[in-house]
Amino acid sequence: MKKNLLILCFMAVLAIILTSCGEFGQTNSDQHYTTFTVRQIAEIIIDAQENITAPHYLTPSYDFWEYLFSIYRLDITEDELIDGVIFYAGGVIADEIAVFLFADTVNIANVRDALAAYIERRIDIFAGYAPLQAALLSNSIVSVHGHYVALLITEDARSAEAMFLACFSDNPPSLPQMSVIPSAPANGSTDTKQSAETSDIKGSHTPSDSIIAETPYTTTTDLGATTEVHTDTTDTRTSLETPIVEPFTGEDGFNLDSIVLAWRTGDTSALTPMNLRIFNKCIDVINALIFENMDDFEKQIAIHDWIIFWANYDPGALSNRPVGDPNPNNDNPYGLLFDQVAICTGFSYTFQLFMNLLGFECITVHGYSFRNKEHAWNLVKIGNEWFAVDVTWNNPVGGRLTHRHFNLTSQYLWDTIGHRWDRDSVPEATGVWQRGRR
Repeated sequence: MKKNLLILCFMAVLAIILTSCGEFGQTNSDQHYTTFTVRQIAEIIIDAQENITAPHYLTPSYDFWEYLFSIYRLDITEDELIDGVIFYAGGVIADEIAVFLFADTVNIANVRDALAAYIERRIDIFAGYAPLQAALLSNSIVSVHGHYVALLITEDARSAEAMFLACFSDNPPSLPQMSVIPSAPANGSTDTKQSAETSDIKGSHTPSDSIIAETPYTTTTDLGATTEVHTDTTDTRTSLETPIVEPFTGEDGFNLDSIVLAWRTGDTSALTPMNLRIFNKCIDVINALIFENMDDFEKQIAIHDWIIFWANYDPGALSNRPVGDPNPNNDNPYGLLFDQVAICTGFSYTFQLFMNLLGFECITVHGYSFRNKEHAWNLVKIGNEWFAVDVTWNNPVGGRLTHRHFNLTSQYLWDTIGHRWDRDSVPEATGVWQRGRR
């Protein structure tokens, strides 16, 4: 009996020893370390993804640490991190793979929470402007294994996590035959803008000073109607019966009032060079799109649709690159008209400017949208009714032309879309745009 008991005790001790060896000796799937470097782990994850864009990467350097502290907002010291790598897309693409190896597990939970909070902030940024990317972010994963943490923002985050964990298994995956790492990291490089940064929008645009095409401009709406607008040189200037409301003015910059006044009087002598260029561009656009026999709704739709086809949401404003490159005029018509990029205020002020030039009362409303993100949209008066228009949200990244947020009521914006603003400070949009009403 004593002999059997001794044998059982010996076997139990041996099992404990073998288990401990397995944990640190890479002999079972629960091991906490791997022979792969963090860069190799990231390569394995990226190579296994069928659809991912991550052309930029950072390894420990000034930009890397700036990314950790400013972008991820990690509260760690350099001594706590053994190694790390960050692959990211930049622009209006959310794809991002990051892998870190820490010296101990003391702050792992805090790192995980900080990365989860980073994902939430990215969702806020993309919501409304890039719905597909916001959805991708909503399904992303922060995975922890021992001293390792992986941020997995990709179309198939589950399979990415499986590849991450497989690196610690008895049967680890093989390294890719060809390195997925670019020839030079993003650290300290000038890093010209990649075409991938705009490929998820609507394709690249080539800025041009002339928008008049040789063929008629055609727009098809989701109402099933098609409008063909021919180039026309008819002078369509109309006087405004009411003063301009809520103009955007910047010192030596865009001034809506001065442009509209020049339009009404025909005197451009007081315009700054910037506003004169905007003025001339608006004339070109209106002469190309608007002609005499169009009704008010057709004019409105022609301008709305042209803005959507012409400009993209500024990828630099959504990018998480350490050195961001948002367009300096993305908040006014200059950036939209000449650089073909804008943020919500750029879309809204451009639409307001065109509507004012065409004789419509139109204002830009400043408020909040999804998840309390600052946002701007328009109220335009056609006939005796006010209508709400959100040009920005009609121009989603990766989406098609839509009028989903076109000529709505204020109550619909409030109840259905979740926009919030000081309703006492602006007119109430009560007009209902009926199907087929053009």
